[in-house]
Amino acid sequence: MSANDYESLDRFIGNWFHQDWDLEARTWQELIEKFKLVSRKERVKQVHDDLRSFLQTTKSDDELCELVFEEFGCGYDPRPEQGVREWLGDIATALKPPRQKKVT
Repeated sequence: MSANDYESLDRFIGNWFHQDWDLEARTWQELIEKFKLVSRKERVKQVHDDLRSFLQTTKSDDELCELVFEEFGCGYDPRPEQGVREWLGDIATALKPPRQKKVT
């Protein structure tokens, strides 16, 4: 598995969680809100879907961390406050598209 398998997630992490991410937001949660404000809904959904797939298919936490920090180039490290897998799960939750109301 490589960053090429998750192109949208790779671009998202590299572009938003670069080494100077904290110059753009005070917290990672604020950064996610900025991403959602400036991105098309399709882009947000694409990153969400990539992230869910990445979390489901990457079983080893060591492999997950290697991909996130080495291949995706993540400049934010949530440890020791929370694990990387948990943090990515929180991002996926924050990016989850709202449910469509059923029209009857």
